[in-house]
Amino acid sequence: MALLPKSKVWENTVRYGIDTYNEITEGTFNLIFALTTAFGMLVYGVLAALFIHAKLSIWEVLGIFCISLVGCFVATADFPLMKISGLSMIAGGLGAICGPYIGHFKVASVTEIAGATVFITLVLGAVGTLWPKSLQSWGLTLFVLLIALIVMQIFVPLLYVAMGLPLTGVLHLLDWVGILLFSGYIIYDFNRAQNLAKTVDNAMDCGVAVFLDIANLFIRLLDLFGVVKTGD
Repeated sequence: MALLPKSKVWENTVRYGIDTYNEITEGTFNLIFALTTAFGMLVYGVLAALFIHAKLSIWEVLGIFCISLVGCFVATADFPLMKISGLSMIAGGLGAICGPYIGHFKVASVTEIAGATVFITLVLGAVGTLWPKSLQSWGLTLFVLLIALIVMQIFVPLLYVAMGLPLTGVLHLLDWVGILLFSGYIIYDFNRAQNLAKTVDNAMDCGVAVFLDIANLFIRLLDLFGVVKTGD
């Protein structure tokens, strides 16, 4: 499935002057962080449900994806309402694109994997939060791996098709790489959140970033472990 760039949602996570963004308590920071992430997941789920029986053309998919991509830039605005608007564009677009794909799987399977995704996120998030040192050094490595994964997703299947080789094995391998990559991103993003100035702006940026981690992790787990409906 399509991936969105993560770097843009972190552009506003530097420490702002206290006269521009007042610091808040750690508890309030974490609450806003969690609510922002939950809002993204809610919008994603609602749009996925609305589009679950849709038959989108390639142009419609590209158009919706562009909306999500624009949302990544809107979410960097220095205004909470703009951030929520950007997150809505990102989550809504991804939900609309993924909805028809999710519809191929049994409801019970989707529910179980969604629950597993939340559980994995909580565990890895706790690891990132409790890790005593900053994991800032992971950033470049994760970003390079993300770019490499996107490139492989585009060109490796084309190469396999051209050579007449079966795709199943390589697609599953890419899914496993994606699971490891976004698991690493969850740890990294939660850890990074602990080292930012405690402001509303930073809390919302963290929420957007972690939502992207969760959405990508969920679709990878669904690819590997989802039970397809009979006849699909």
